[in-house]
Amino acid sequence: MARTPVSGILVFITTPESKGLEGTATTGTDGIADFGNINLNYIDISFAYETIGGSDIYRSIETIQNVPVGELTYYYYPGCSNEPLASINVQLSNLPPDFSETYIQPVDSYSTDISGYHGNIDIHDCSLQDDGKLTLLATVEDSTYNTTNYGFLTDLDPVNNSIYNIPLDFTPTTLSFNSTTLVDFVGMDGYRKGVYFLLGDKFFNPQVYSDTFQVLDQFPLSTNPGDSFEAYALGEEEVIPNLESRDFMITDMYYSMPQGQIYFDIPEYRVESIEYDPAGRSCNWTTTGNHPSIDATILWLIHNEYSNDQSTIFEWFIYADPSSNPLTIPQLPQEITDWFDPNNLSYLELIKYDIVEINGYNEVLDVLTGKIDLQSSSTFSASYKKYFNLESRGLYGGSQRIRRKIIAP
Repeated sequence: MARTPVSGILVFITTPESKGLEGTATTGTDGIADFGNINLNYIDISFAYETIGGSDIYRSIETIQNVPVGELTYYYYPGCSNEPLASINVQLSNLPPDFSETYIQPVDSYSTDISGYHGNIDIHDCSLQDDGKLTLLATVEDSTYNTTNYGFLTDLDPVNNSIYNIPLDFTPTTLSFNSTTLVDFVGMDGYRKGVYFLLGDKFFNPQVYSDTFQVLDQFPLSTNPGDSFEAYALGEEEVIPNLESRDFMITDMYYSMPQGQIYFDIPEYRVESIEYDPAGRSCNWTTTGNHPSIDATILWLIHNEYSNDQSTIFEWFIYADPSSNPLTIPQLPQEITDWFDPNNLSYLELIKYDIVEINGYNEVLDVLTGKIDLQSSSTFSASYKKYFNLESRGLYGGSQRIRRKIIAP
């Protein structure tokens, strides 16, 4: 999606010490929220946004703690627009004789039609690249849900009601991996002009140090400097079955598709435990292992609510210096006090981040506030996940999403 000013975002600032509210402003059509002169050297700054789509309400807050006062640029993702920009049709060709379904990324279109036809695919702005064009990746799966063939079209100008033909001319290749630690999931993504494409993944039970997985190795990157292939590995340990777990994730960046074998060097560093205090609006934690290059702590809070056929999804990301422990949740302005009830959470995740290409929280701030345009980076994260009810188990979690929030505005 191209970078454009976003209006209607409620911006509020709080003091780093007390987390008390100091001021609010709303972005105009130019994307600017002006607080005038602030008698503070450092602030916690937050961005609140609400979108409504049909019967769903999505509310999001992102907070950056301990930011030097000045002119700041922040890249915010409000999600897909409600109204599609166009509706297209896709015809897949060169299909194998026997298959279960076909799938098209990034428009999330499934079909079991034996002819390979996908009709009336809505194209939203979040599927478009930074240049406003559309790339499509189509796959076909056999009865065991393994991809057998794939094809793609790049840099389209989507025209309403048009039909696009994608020949499935390619077959996946096998990539092997080795890891210094047991893992239960590996994968490969392609990041092309600001859009993610899943190129292959595999679960392992029991966990493994080495194995193989299939990747769509012919998917092309562009010459955009932010493009990359991203190989990642995850491992998870249950602490309280179905309610609490600790895990890690490592992501290594490649600017051409790796060949043959990849290697994951995973630090022995973990978030050992967390304690959440709703009365004090705070979270504290313990860690094990030595990893002095941790650059940031992120607290991710989520609450889902369903009533009268309407769902309300709330999430709050708080970015903080890794030395901040405990981490205190800021006061909300009056306009959105009903968004967050500290006693009523569905999910909480505490994440410790190491970003290879930057050094320390000050450089994280430079990325988040637009002073450094860090478009790709290898990362390591260790996290602790806490589910407050069984229904939320499996619905949340996913450090990959947060990693991209940090490094590719």
